Amino acid sequence: MIKRVIVTMIFALPLSACSEQKEPNQIAPTEQSEAFKQAHQSNSALDWDGTYTGKLPCADCEGIIYTLTLNSNDTYTLIRHYEGDKNSQDDILKGKILWNDNGSIITLQGMDNEPNQFFVGENTLFKLNEAGERIKGPIADLYMLTKK
Repeated sequence: MIKRVIVTMIFALPLSACSEQKEPNQIAPTEQSEAFKQAHQSNSALDWDGTYTGKLPCADCEGIIYTLTLNSNDTYTLIRHYEGDKNSQDDILKGKILWNDNGSIITLQGMDNEPNQFFVGENTLFKLNEAGERIKGPIADLYMLTKK
């Protein structure tokens, strides 16, 4: 009988050592602190203020050249130039920037009748569609502004 108990312990001991154990300092992803979340948001983790440019698609012109300046006081200036339209004057819009709750998407106030949201990346802004989603597929790169 004692031999059986010893043999069982010999086989059971290595198996119990293989079970996953959580280290005391390890925090589950859902338990991340508010400070950690704040430090990893675009508006606090990235150097987002500055001037971004890019040529976006246009339905009835050669393209729209965007020059978007984001200021650290949460204001913006947007200059849109419609390429190929000789009668067009540049649009100049100014307003406030609103950040979404997770700090990665900005909304430009004053552009209410058109898509006015951008996803903020490292030295890059991605113009979002009407539903507030990134544009996908082969034309996705056409909706990107890069920092000067």
